[in-house]
Amino acid sequence: MDFQRAQVLKTIIFGSEQTYMIWARDNQAYYRCQYAGYSTDTAGAGRYTRAEAEAECRRVPHELEMVCPDGTHVSFDRSAA
Repeated sequence: MDFQRAQVLKTIIFGSEQTYMIWARDNQAYYRCQYAGYSTDTAGAGRYTRAEAEAECRRVPHELEMVCPDGTHVSFDRSAA
């Protein structure tokens, strides 16, 4: 796999902004790109800007978590805090 090319493409799409993933608790899987389906591994997971991931997770906070670049999960569900 050409990781250098992947990095170039990521930079073109997202600029220098970090990317986030979205974890669906009920499916025990990540959102795929463009919110289309699920993937159980990070290779198939979609990448989103922080604003996109946070907005989607806040929309359904009892089911979704934002996964930060370092792998930590952020829940916006008040009952989980």
